[in-house]
Amino acid sequence: MILILVVLHINMLMTLLYTEVLSQSDCSCMQNYIQYVIDWAFKNDMLLNGNKTKEMVLGPSKLNRPNLLLTSSGCIERVTQFKL
Repeated sequence: MILILVVLHINMLMTLLYTEVLSQSDCSCMQNYIQYVIDWAFKNDMLLNGNKTKEMVLGPSKLNRPNLLLTSSGCIERVTQFKL
């Protein structure tokens, strides 16, 4: 199993934590969740802070890792540790 954690920073007002648990044969839906948040933020005159947004993938390294998450400004950084 793989656990995906994504910390999204929107302006200085909001921080969201998204999680997803995958078995080896599952496909990640995290990109869809991220796009939903980006669209919502845009409609509400807010922006995703891509520099503070991070992704962490936990699980055995031999399992296939999901693709990097994308925003309009580039890839979300995948890290091995972060502070909330």
